[in-house]
Amino acid sequence: MSTVPMLDYTDQPMIFYLKNGDLFQANSFKSGHHEFTHFFLIKKINKIKKCITLMLLRSCSLCCDQDVLVPLNESITIDMSCFCGFQPISNVCIRECSHPPICMDDCVCGSFTIPSGEREVTIWRSNLPLTQFGFININFKKELEAPLKLRIYSNPLEYKTYQLADQKSYEFFVTDYSVIKIIKSSIEANLQGTFDIKWRSVIR
Repeated sequence: MSTVPMLDYTDQPMIFYLKNGDLFQANSFKSGHHEFTHFFLIKKINKIKKCITLMLLRSCSLCCDQDVLVPLNESITIDMSCFCGFQPISNVCIRECSHPPICMDDCVCGSFTIPSGEREVTIWRSNLPLTQFGFININFKKELEAPLKLRIYSNPLEYKTYQLADQKSYEFFVTDYSVIKIIKSSIEANLQGTFDIKWRSVIR
């Protein structure tokens, strides 16, 4: 990917596309919890090493006067060969926001069933594009022969899968309309169990 067009957008927020067509995103580790973003500001382009340094930006949903991106004061350096394209974002303000985030605590519990012939069940689905994190407890019959897995989607495109053990608590961090599922390895098995989820939603 040529560095020449990028030099025209060093003061403008950008999004980048990977070679497989997916939107590039990065994880911020400086905040109290991990925070994913796909908005960046170009800080430096190294033509010799063919890499680019990007400052992470996050959107602010509490600013109502205009679209605002807040600098996270954290940068990453990426090999430019990872990208196939980029897009500047217009009509967006980059500024620090003084208001604190709004935090909401919630919990849900219930039972689940995966009948014979089915592979998985969704036990929780977020209907908000927010940062959400918490803990999940899953209980099921110990004599169950078919191994179970817990699949947590951190966003619609990425997920982590855990081998379930009874009476164990699993921590999760999700964003953007995420989903949590229980998956069984044997489609013939009939599975029943209970779950409880405690989480915090953060509006920034």
